[in-house]
Amino acid sequence: MAWQSTNDNGFYLAQYDPAGSNWADAGGKIANGDPSGWVAPAVLADAAGNIIVGAPVYVDGATVNNAVWSWNGSTLTQLGSSLNSGVSRDIQLGICTNRIFALWGETTGGMKASLSLFDTGAAAWQAVGSPLFTAGGAYTPSLAFDSSNKPWVAFQDYTQTPSFDATVMAFDGSWGIVGGAAVNAGTVQANDTSLAFDGAGVPYLAYKNWTASQTEIKKRVAGNWTSVTIPAGASGSPQIKSFGGTIYLLAGHFDGISVWRLDGSAWVRVALAHTYAIRYTFGVDSAGSVWLLYGDSSGAWYIRKF
Repeated sequence: MAWQSTNDNGFYLAQYDPAGSNWADAGGKIANGDPSGWVAPAVLADAAGNIIVGAPVYVDGATVNNAVWSWNGSTLTQLGSSLNSGVSRDIQLGICTNRIFALWGETTGGMKASLSLFDTGAAAWQAVGSPLFTAGGAYTPSLAFDSSNKPWVAFQDYTQTPSFDATVMAFDGSWGIVGGAAVNAGTVQANDTSLAFDGAGVPYLAYKNWTASQTEIKKRVAGNWTSVTIPAGASGSPQIKSFGGTIYLLAGHFDGISVWRLDGSAWVRVALAHTYAIRYTFGVDSAGSVWLLYGDSSGAWYIRKF
């Protein structure tokens, strides 16, 4: 688990020992974070079991550079140099064919998005296509890979005024908008965009319809974005993920936060926490158990296994 501490604004990593049921420090403070605002670091595991952490590092009052590290169980090593030289936020990591990707938005670039790939041979980050590839501000960017290992990015598109609809782009030698236009043709304010592919290669996009104050889900079938029925009561900021080719959804619910699994066309709730959660995320392990991480209004954080 990685987090930014409110005590010193630093980023930290901890690992859980199931034998001792204890959390242990993993490498000490990773880096200093921006004291002006709390930012969630990105974390995932590679095929070798190394933990990869990405975070925006506070350099000075005008510079916040994204950087990525690898923890092998004993040593924390930065991968390459910083990803950018301006002010950046919203870093997200992805792994495809054992290659590490980093996605982020740059404040000094109008919050346009950039995607880079870590070249292990050169020990350096390489841009995937043009840096700052979105036409305008790309908020809450989400990264996923299709069955051909091509990167797709979904985001709340600030060129879609006044709606701020969701746009999805894919890289196939160059970046292009999937479908040529925003997902809802500019009619919906789509906050907290989240993208995933199922085992059949179908992309699913989840977001919060700000006007209706509810979760909405689209999938792309036969060249069109079509609506997917949402679980009853899902209303908060969603996260949609794919584990073993199965789609899972995490969202706020009238009785807490819930995780649902998509079985065919039916949503089956597989986790429920009766709490008012400020921030939350989840994962599903190889045994199918759901791990739910959330923080409440008191500042306390919890991890639960279902």
